[in-house]
Formats: sequence, C-alpha cells, structure tokens
Amino acid sequence: METSMGAPTFLSRPEPHNIPEGDTIVLSCTADGMPMPSMRWLKDGKELNSHDRFEISPAKGPTHWITVKNVRPEDSGKYSCIAENSKGTAWCAVNVKISPEGSDIPQQIMSAPMFTAKPKSCRVAATTDCLLRCAVRGVPQPRLTWYKNGASIEGHSGKYLADSKGHGIHTLKILDVDRQDAGAYSVIAESAAGEASCSCTVEPVVSFGNPNEPQKIAKKSVCVTAGKTARLTLEVNGSPLPEVTWYKNGKKIYQGKRFAIIEQGNNFSLKILRICKEDEGIYECCAINKAGIGRAVVDLTVKEQEVFRPVKSSRLVVVDEGKDAFLAVDVVDAKFEVIWSKDGKDMEQDGRFKLMKAGNKRILKLWRVRAAGREVVVELRVNAINQILVAPVNSKWVCAGDDLVLDAELAPSADKISWFLNDKALSADPRVDVTPTSEHGLRLTIKGMAGEDAGILKLQAGSGSSETHITVVEAPVGLRLRKEKEKELEARWNLLPENRSLGFYEVQLGSTSGKSSIKVDWDSSRVTKTESNRNMFKDLSPGFYTFRVRAITAAAVADKPEKGTTISVNHIPGPWAILPEPVLLEAGAFLTRGLVDTSIMEGETCRLSIECGGTVRGASWYLNGAKVSNDYVSIEGETHQLVLRDLKEPGLAHVAWKCGDLETECMLNVTGKPPRLVRGLQSQQVLPGTDVVFSARLSKAGNLKAIWCINALEIPESNTRIIPEQRDELYILTIKNCSRAENGEIHFELPLEEGNSIFSKATLEVEKPKPAIDQPLAAKTVVDEDEDAKFYFFCDPSKLHLVKWYHNDKLIKSSTKYKIETTESTGEAVLTLVGCSMNDAGKVEARLDAEITSSEFTVNQGPAKFTCSNVQKMSTQCGQSVDLKVTVSRSDAVVKWTRDGEELTDPRISTSEDGCDKILKITQVRHPGDSGIYKCEVVDKRKNDAVTIDLEVQKAFETFLTPLQAAYECVEGDVLVMECEVSAEDAMVQWMKDGVMISKASKLSTESAGLLRRLKIKDADQLDAAQYTCETLHDKTTTRVAVNEPVITVLEKMESQSCVEGGTVSFELLLSHSFRKGFKG
Repeated sequence: METSMGAPTFLSRPEPHNIPEGDTIVLSCTADGMPMPSMRWLKDGKELNSHDRFEISPAKGPTHWITVKNVRPEDSGKYSCIAENSKGTAWCAVNVKISPEGSDIPQQIMSAPMFTAKPKSCRVAATTDCLLRCAVRGVPQPRLTWYKNGASIEGHSGKYLADSKGHGIHTLKILDVDRQDAGAYSVIAESAAGEASCSCTVEPVVSFGNPNEPQKIAKKSVCVTAGKTARLTLEVNGSPLPEVTWYKNGKKIYQGKRFAIIEQGNNFSLKILRICKEDEGIYECCAINKAGIGRAVVDLTVKEQEVFRPVKSSRLVVVDEGKDAFLAVDVVDAKFEVIWSKDGKDMEQDGRFKLMKAGNKRILKLWRVRAAGREVVVELRVNAINQILVAPVNSKWVCAGDDLVLDAELAPSADKISWFLNDKALSADPRVDVTPTSEHGLRLTIKGMAGEDAGILKLQAGSGSSETHITVVEAPVGLRLRKEKEKELEARWNLLPENRSLGFYEVQLGSTSGKSSIKVDWDSSRVTKTESNRNMFKDLSPGFYTFRVRAITAAAVADKPEKGTTISVNHIPGPWAILPEPVLLEAGAFLTRGLVDTSIMEGETCRLSIECGGTVRGASWYLNGAKVSNDYVSIEGETHQLVLRDLKEPGLAHVAWKCGDLETECMLNVTGKPPRLVRGLQSQQVLPGTDVVFSARLSKAGNLKAIWCINALEIPESNTRIIPEQRDELYILTIKNCSRAENGEIHFELPLEEGNSIFSKATLEVEKPKPAIDQPLAAKTVVDEDEDAKFYFFCDPSKLHLVKWYHNDKLIKSSTKYKIETTESTGEAVLTLVGCSMNDAGKVEARLDAEITSSEFTVNQGPAKFTCSNVQKMSTQCGQSVDLKVTVSRSDAVVKWTRDGEELTDPRISTSEDGCDKILKITQVRHPGDSGIYKCEVVDKRKNDAVTIDLEVQKAFETFLTPLQAAYECVEGDVLVMECEVSAEDAMVQWMKDGVMISKASKLSTESAGLLRRLKIKDADQLDAAQYTCETLHDKTTTRVAVNEPVITVLEKMESQSCVEGGTVSFELLLSHSFRKGFKG
C-alpha cells in the first residue's frame, strides 16, 4: 500500500526531566521527512540559540539535541522541537523541572503524550474480529480518539468497541470484519501537555493457515524426485469458502492429464503426476471470495530421478526352510533392465532361479540386485521352523466401507499370535474379529474399511511373520457440475489421497426428468476414463443432468505368483460417487471467447473483454468477488469490455464475467514496480550516550526484510540496544546510548525478489568526549600530623559545580574540617583538609561526570606541638605558689622554660611532667621579681613551637615570710645581727626596742637587701639586752636579746723578763676579751 510521505514525522522524542539545580540535561529527538526537515528548539514559545550554558547541535543528520549546562530553577519550562520542510510541520514538546538544591524532587511532572507501543497494520480474515492495540504514556493521563480514514469512529458503537485496559493500554475492536472495514486507522492522544498520533492499516483477506495471525504471503519450498507425484497442499480459511486457482510462473494451471486440483474441506491441493525437471518453478495459490484475496507461494524443485523407488517396508525377506522366496523391487521406469547378483556374482535364470516382470516390478528369489551402477540390497533370512503354514495373500484390495477378510493357517505349536495394521496392534480395535476356520485355520475380519486403513497388515506367530499390503479404494468426493459454455457441462471432483496406486477415474453422464427426480438414465456412450479430476461433456441438449465417478486402481503384482505363471496387472474398480442434485442446462447465451489470464505493470490501464452469442441479459463483471460498477463496463455488439485504470495494488486479482449460469474467469496479475531508494542514510555526528536514528525511505512499502550492518558486521536480532524496524516505506535503525564502539559505517541493504538489492550507507561519528579533568590530582600527597593537606586539580570551568569530593569513599561537603574552593577563571578545584591526623590517611578522590582522579594520602607523625593556647596570661598573689602548665601533642616531647629570655636558676622554681602536660612550679612568688613573660618551647629540629605565659605577681599584704628568731644571745662586745624576710622587696619596716622606736645611732644600724631586713648592734653590752620588734604595715615579728658577760681566757701567756733594778719592766698577755671598765686583775 502506498503511504503519503514528505511531511515531517518524529521517530524519537525527548524524555521529560526533573533534576536538581546544577546538573546538565540533554534533550534529543529524531525527525524524518522528504525533503529532510530543518529543526529548531523553543522554550516556553521563544526560540533558543546556542549561547552561554545552552548548546544546540549542528544540523548534521536527522538527530538533533540541545544541551543545558549548570541548570538553574529559571531553566524550568516547556521545551519544544519543531521540524519543518516544504510538505508540512511537526512538533513535540516536553516539560523540564529544575528543583533548587536541597529541595525534594516531586515524583511526577507534566509530560507530553508518547506512544510506547503503536497499533500494527494487519490483514484479517473476513467475518472475524480485528483487535488494534496501543500503549501511551504522559502526565496527565492522555485522552485517546480513534479515526478511520480521517473520520472519527464515535457514533458507530455497533461496529467498533474502544476500550482502556489500564496502565496506558488502549484497544479498538472491529467486529465482523468485511471489505468495508478496509482502510487507514489512526489514534490521537491528547492532554494538557501536548498531543501525539500514530496510524495503521486494516485489510480483510482470505488467510492461509491461522487467520488470527497477521497475514503475509505464505512461502515454502518443496523438493520432489523426478518421476514421482508431487502434491502441494495449503490450508485456506475464509467465509464464504474461497475459490482457489493455481498458477505456475504467473500462468494459470488447468486440469489435465498430469495436473489435478483437489479440494477437501479447507485443504486445497495441486497434484502433479510423473513430475519432471520442466515442472520446476514458482507455484502460486490464489484464493478469492467476496471478502478479499489471499496468496501463497510454493517453490518447487525437482531432483534427479532414482532408478529404484523407495522401499516402504524393511528390505528383509524371511521365509521358512523349503519354501519359495520372492524378492521384489520397484523400478521407476518399466523400461529399466536389472541385473541380479548373489554375494557379488551376477546370476542367470536356471532351474532354481527365475526372473519375472510385472509392470515396474522386478522379482527374483535371490539376495542382492543391482542396476546401471545403482543397487538396492535385499536380505533373505530362512527360518528353520515356521509357525505360519499358510500365510495371508501378499496384497489385498478393498473398497471403502467394505469388510476386509484374510485367512491364514498356523502350525499346531503356534503361540503368541498377534495382528498389526501399520505397526498398530489390532487387539483393541472394535471393528476387528478373529475366528477359527478349521483346526489350524484363522480368519481376520476388519469391518468398514476406510482410506486411513491402507498400509501393511502383519501377522505375527511365534518367530514367524507375514505381511499383506492393503489398498483401500475410496469413492471420490466434492462432485460439482456446472455450465462452461453453450451445450457444455464440466464435471469436477476432488482427487483421492495418495495411499494407493491409482490407475484412472471413470466418469459417466446421466440425465433425469427433473431436479427432484430419483430415476437416472445413465448414458453408456458418455463414459470417460481420465487421470485428472475433471471431465467436459459437450454437445448436450437442454435438460437436467447428473454424473457419477469412481476410481480404478491398478494392481501391479498378483496375490501369489506360482512357479511358471505370468504376473498380470489387475484393475480394481472402486465404489461410484453420484452428484446429489441434478443441474439444469438451459438454452440461451453462450461464450465464443472467454477471459484469459492477463498480466500488466503497476499503474497501467487494463482492458479485459469477452465475446458471447445468443441472448445476454443481466451480465455482470466481478473483481475479487465484488460486483464492478457499470461505469467501468462497455458493451459493443457481442463484445463486453471491462476497463480498469491506474491499478496501484500489485498482486493477483480475480476477474469474472457472469450471466446466469454462463461464466468465464481469469486472473489479473498486477506486477509491482520494484521499490526504489527515495532518500538514503544520512551521516551523523553525535555525542556519546545519546540515541541516534538512521532511516532510509523507499518509494513504496513492502514486506521485504532489510539487512543492517555496522562496520560490515550484521546486527543480530537479539541485540536490544540496536533496534531495526520498518514503518511502511521507512526503514529505521535506532542505536540507543551510542558509544565509540559504533563509530564507523552504517550499511543498509534491502534484497529484492528479483535478485537485486537496494544499498545505502552513511557514517556515524561519535564524538570523542573531551576529558572533563585536564590536570588530575597528585598521585601521592604526604603531610605531617596536625598540618593542613591541600588537594587540587584543573577541569572544564563550566563543570566545576559538578565536582564531588570523596575522602576514603565517603562523600564530603565543605565544613570546618574540609574546605572546598573553586576558581572559575582557571578551572581549579581545591580541597583543604584542616589539621590532619593519623586517622585521615587513605585516599582522596574527585569525581566529575564519569571521570575520577585520586590521590593516595599519607599522614606522618609530626613534631610535638602545643595543643593549648599559644599565648596565656596568669596572675597570682605575692607569696603564694603557682603552677604554669602547658599541653603538648606527644608525651615524649622535650620542653625548655625561660623568663624574659633568661634561663631559670632560682631554687624556688622546679619543673615536672604529667603525661602530655608540662608544669613549671614557683613557690612563694615575689613581687615584682617573679613577674614576667615565661616561655615554654618544644625542643625539635623540624619545627619549634612555643607557648608564652604572662605572669603577673600582684602586691599582697606586707607580711613576714621569715620572722625573727624567738631569741638572740651574744657576749658583751660582740656584734649582733637580727634578720627577717618580708613578702615584698619594697616593704617598709620599723624597728622597736622595748616598744620605743629605734632612732639612728652609731651603734645601731638597719639594712635592706631584697626581701631581707636586718638590725645590727655593734659592741653589744648589757644595755643592749631588751625586746626588739620589727613591724610592717600589716605584720610584725618580735625577739629578745640577751647580752652575757664574756669569759676571758688567756690566749698568749706572759713571758719571763729580766731587768736592772730600778728599771722598768713590762709584761704582756693576750686575752680573749677586753676588760670592762673597773676590771681589776
């Protein structure tokens, strides 16, 4: 069927999207048309162009797409694609929803209707129902409307049943299909989001085989051996039962000596007798009734003739010892001579061996035969004891419906007696009766023999057996008698099945006095013998006629050929079959020239004519069973002409002219012009991961299967990603989610029936994707513990927002631990891992689209580091003890303390450790001497870390840290020093003696040295003994002083002296103390 082509149609449509902000979307669609349509994209009715984040594919091939990068909420809306050419416009639309980052994505958004399954064009057997099915999706749910030839079917509820099965599945049922239902059916799906449509065709036909399956031209091949009988049988369905005509290579086949047309119920057969090499060819069966026409094609080939016919039974002959054995073979041609041999030695006829002929039979009591270089082997086995004394006859002929009777005589010891018909035991057949005829005799009776009972009847007794070939002669059926021409009647009947050796048919004409008359006058002069299933009776007078026919079967071999007898061929007549109702042959019009089969080219005008004589009234022309309007008929004298112009439907059509019982017919063969390529494949350049569609458009639709190849490799049918399909005259190849593996040549080939082919090829270029990551992460990253680790790489700046970071396979986001930064100008993406610990070691990955870059991350144990604040401030009261404590990262760290940059040597200062805590202890802090900047430094060559503590010693109450002794004791004349220690160096003290403030005197003096306060008494005497007190502003300390008389000892004795009388002499001695005044020695 020709389809309109030219206007754009969409082969694939974009899918709806609902994606989060920041992603990238790609909308693609494929359109076809003649000429190739141009395409443009719109958003909310405004045309789009490539700019910034929007990229529209170049116009290369039928597939177009638009890419939107880094989508934003304002990109939401309705995106439409419009395909236009000079023949029309088509559009498709889809909704896109962009959800803000972090928001929930709704489950459904509005989307335009789209057919996921389309109704298929079909041929439907007349009087049956036709079901069209489709599936559509869309949000909201689309509403469907069905049309026939552009008109809505609503209002025809008695003829059409439209139904919805749920889940988007819809059906249209056409009841009781007839020729008026032929046409184009379309369905339109509409919703608020848009609309979509698709169509198919329905053609009522006569079907071969299963009428419920989509009808195509049935094709099969048959091979027959030369000399055999070929039988081509087809099952034809239709109501009413169609008229069947056979053709060979486009020429009508008539009944004849070697061709017979047989009709048995819905089975129609063409029988070809004694087939030869010239019978090879294309045989076409054309079935026609008022509903339409059906065709089936059989390719018949003839192989080389064999010398010997195939042997149905085993080539094993078993006889009893002492009995005669007959070995028989069939040759194809009775003219063939055969040579018998035994164990490889040729044999000649003598007293023990006899050669016999019976038609095509060659019989000999021997083991082995051969002929003309070809041979058949027959094995002869002799039983020592046979339990079958007298076997049934070798062959038996019986008419259908009669009883079969066979006699046999068995040995007295015979046991295990069984009868088999075609290897099936007869013990369970109710028609079988076995009765004894004598002491050792048996009789087998099978009642009511039928055609299917023909075959091999076998008697089994012990180890012995015998076989009888049974032939059932049936009466022909399907008798028909019709007027062919003036004074002529043609008798027809169905050929009998090939279950026996049929000789010929005998047919006899009879006449009656009326249509209901029982008595028939059989005309002995009109008895005809024929091998076909039709006979013509000519030169008849008007009246009522009937006929009868029977089959005559040829028996090739006698039942039991005896030694020295001649084997003859017997002819067994079958039962008569009589036409049930006489036929009236009237005087009137007659044909002088009937219709003949005609063949014309598609699109030409056909003129068919007949010539008739006599009175012609009510003549009509019929085309495929339908009456033709008189507008196409012309009559000029005795010539009736039918003119059919501009025939566009290739194939066979049945044309008939009828006038009462006068009828002539022919087959009109409209030869289709071979399809031609209107537009070939278009080379395409696409992005990886997108769908791409290639299409080739032919001049007309057909049932030919295309061959698709990618880089010279044929695409298998099991491939679910690369899908070939046919839509009328359009052949389509869809490659889903294409990859670089499909790069190369796409080849399309359509083999034609004439042996030619249509070719087209194109190039598919799947662009090599530019790596999203230009410079990857460093393969290895090593940092010390507590340091910050920095990871960076460079990529396409437009895809920075798509970068995802993973730390040890866990997705991370920017936080205090992880700092994620990007630089759009350079395309740099940076991840900073703050304060690395040993647990952070592992792998850091950056993922962008399908690309991954990673770095192995190692954390070394770093130098000790203070984990406390690096700058501290403390204050304490003078005279108290204070602990300066810092914390380091490792307990084995060595630290050094200083104050104001100087080492600490004061014995009041000590250091200690408690795990990772380092402590500096100062006892009895002083003001202001212990105030200052205390610094604790980690001693490490790799890195020095320090903590400073600003210690402030506040001035406290002026108290005595070390009071005066409770009592002092000295000896007169000694120097006595009293000492105490105050809490502050600037503390002022007042000395008191017996409650009286001591004033400055040469004997008493006071001293201050740091925190020490001293009172010094020189040359102590008894007057100095008293109670002394030292007072501060807030405190005082008291002591008592005792002055003792000294114990004088001689340190150096006096020496003896001599002098003159009257002289002066002096003596000296050295004492430990001087004398007080008044001392007397």
